[in-house]
Amino acid sequence: MTSASAVANQQATLQKSQNVETQITNNAASSQKKISASSDKAMQLEADIAALKQEVNNLTVITLTLRV
Repeated sequence: MTSASAVANQQATLQKSQNVETQITNNAASSQKKISASSDKAMQLEADIAALKQEVNNLTVITLTLRV
């Protein structure tokens, strides 16, 4: 193998490695966005659950009041 072809092979390998690195970086960024969105949804669900618990408490008070 000539040194020119060896250099060309090394450059091709380097380019492939850089492409894989870019792909990994992009995938990581995409995953982070999905995690963030899931976290936001989880916080919203927690808030919704708290609101529903409060509504149940309110309805319980109303029910007990009506029984008296």
